[in-house]
Parts: sequence; structure tokens; C-alpha cells
Amino acid sequence: MPHLLKPAFEQYRNETIKGGKPMLEKNIVPIQAALVASLESIDALLIEKTRRLPHPEGMLEISAKWFGLNSAQGDVVKELRRHWNDAILSADDSAFWVGQSDEAVLLMFAARYPEGRYLTGRMLITF
Repeated sequence: MPHLLKPAFEQYRNETIKGGKPMLEKNIVPIQAALVASLESIDALLIEKTRRLPHPEGMLEISAKWFGLNSAQGDVVKELRRHWNDAILSADDSAFWVGQSDEAVLLMFAARYPEGRYLTGRMLITF
């Protein structure tokens, strides 16, 4: 599923959480590694920290810094929309939202997997 507007994404994420069970941590690890590897291919982005949390609305949390010349929030949002690849999540169905949040950019995603499992996450990009 492509990028959604925030209200549609929030609805998708809430339906996913209510209708499923969190993904097992052992299954999150390879997805986390693939996601970080993909994000690291963006030259202007430095991944600072990733961690797994037991919170259903943000099970995977990524902190990053943007060092690109185009450091306007709108430009970063466009770059992330263009670069994000749902195939990395290896999910049956997924959605993401990326937008401006105060003086940062926030990317949130949710994915549905077989057996009613789900994975949610967010990435905060600061400048």
C-alpha cells in the first residue's frame, strides 16, 4: 500500500492493532536489519539508533539525522516518500505516512503479516 494521508494511516494502524497480535521479536530482527540497510542507502541520512519496544503503536523505533544539502522539511518528506519501499517489510499488506513534526520529520508505518501478526514503527529524523 502506498503513502497514506495521516487520518487514513491512523485508521489503518488502529484496525491493524485491534485485529491482530504483535509480531514476535525473533521475527522483527531480520525486518529491522533490512529496513535499516535500505535507509542507510540514502546518502544524506545517518541512522543513529534503532530499538524494539513493547508498545503496539510503535514496536520499532528509529532515530536518524539528516545531513543533506536539501534540509528543508518538505524536501526531506518528498525524498522519504520516493525512497520508501514497502517490499522491505515483507508483509501481506502495509502502509506508511511521512510528514513534518515540529522541527523534525516523522515517518510511521504499519504492516500486516500471516497468522494475524502485525508490526508498527516510527522514525524521527532531526536536522
